[in-house]
Amino acid sequence: KNFIEKQISEESIEKIKDELEHTQKALKEQQVISRAKALLIDKLSLSEEQAHRKLQSSAMEQNLSVFSVAQKAIKAMDR
Repeated sequence: KNFIEKQISEESIEKIKDELEHTQKALKEQQVISRAKALLIDKLSLSEEQAHRKLQSSAMEQNLSVFSVAQKAIKAMDR
């Protein structure tokens, strides 16, 4: 490969790695949110929609991400 082709390949690989990291992080966050919703559904007898809204409203009230609120909820309920 010539220099330009090699440079493009390396940039493409870096871009793919970045996208993969972003996707993996989003998946982990979604798994935490799903776990928190499952606990809310179980412990408070909420529907999935109600559990999701509860996480969202708590996040807005506390000026945090839904993920952060979900982490806190899991720590508080998963005992």
